Amino acid sequence: MFGPDYMKDGLDWKKEHFALQKVRKLKNLKKLVLAAQKAPNPKIRAAAAERLSDQAVLFEIAKNDPELSVRKTAVGKLTDPSALAELAKTHPAWETRREAVKKLTDQAVIADIVRNEMDSGVRNEAVELLTDQALLSEAALHDTDYFVRLAAVNKLTDQTVAAKVATTDKEPNIRQAATEKLTDQTVLAKIAAKDKKAEIRQAAAEKLTDQAALLEIAESDSSPIVRRAAISGLTDQAILERFAREGRSDMERNAAGEKLTKCASGHDFVFEREESDRRDDDQMRLITYTYYRCSRCGKKHTRVDDGWGRVSEFDSGW
Repeated sequence: MFGPDYMKDGLDWKKEHFALQKVRKLKNLKKLVLAAQKAPNPKIRAAAAERLSDQAVLFEIAKNDPELSVRKTAVGKLTDPSALAELAKTHPAWETRREAVKKLTDQAVIADIVRNEMDSGVRNEAVELLTDQALLSEAALHDTDYFVRLAAVNKLTDQTVAAKVATTDKEPNIRQAATEKLTDQTVLAKIAAKDKKAEIRQAAAEKLTDQAALLEIAESDSSPIVRRAAISGLTDQAILERFAREGRSDMERNAAGEKLTKCASGHDFVFEREESDRRDDDQMRLITYTYYRCSRCGKKHTRVDDGWGRVSEFDSGW
């Protein structure tokens, strides 16, 4: 076959390399369009398409080229909203529809794709761009695909819908994402008390401010991570001191100790001194003792950091 190398088939890697260089330097628009449309090698067609700006030519390439990589390049150069909308709605290849959806800005077109697109990956891309809260609510509640529902939940602002998703969706990750959107203390208390997954109860407890609900969870939940989350939300210093001494696990005692600023009588602790002791137990670590004393009744308290991220609290007699 006569003509430039970039219009030839069966190029070895070296000839392909030089052909790509030629295409990337072409100044003749007609030759560039010809290469983008007719070159046998898809890498050459993609390289030529990358240099085009003619929207009609790019649309034809995006619509008709047999290679996904070439179509993707052409879609990436398209800016014509009507061409992008047509590709997003009608192209037979879901990959090309998805690439076109990524560039959409018309909310009416995006909404149409969320409602009617059969491929979940394309719907997911559309949901990521959607701003219509009513349609996002519909997708969050009823879409059959996990990733589409999750994407919709992440964009929800409707508390009623978020509450329904948080309490009814079969997928734990989606319930948790919805729980993290909630502010309603009654709903959060219900989730913190009843969800089967500890991680979701924990997420709800972390958003609770109701002290009675937090205390009940801290005392009765079966999971230490949920109890710790509840303890971290408590403010009553006498209760915190009890958990610092009697918590069922280190993490609970530590959580209480980190919030403890007063003695059981409600007096502020006053910082006394801090001492460090380096000890070698196969690994070097620095144990830090921090001493406090009650400003009024003289009660003493010690916090110990063992150098491995574990902190314990106890009354002391120093």
